[in-house]
Amino acid sequence: MMTGTDVNDDWGSIYQGVMPNDGVLVVSFTGTNESSYAAGPGAQSLVPWANGGGKFSMPVTKGSYVSLGGNHVKDVELRLYPLAAST
Repeated sequence: MMTGTDVNDDWGSIYQGVMPNDGVLVVSFTGTNESSYAAGPGAQSLVPWANGGGKFSMPVTKGSYVSLGGNHVKDVELRLYPLAAST
């Protein structure tokens, strides 16, 4: 499990890094207001109430750089589920 960065403002980075394996990256977070939002390339999640949970997933490839952003989010967690053939 990887930990992302909380964002208390309107927009900021929640994670940036290189993926160690091919797989599926699952991002979960808690929204802190009525318009909490997190997104990555081709994936996003909107939480329209405070303290609601959000989650999205996206495919990633080994060695790819991933940049995720969000607004009004906390408790950001990232889990990479590697493909069996990529280990």
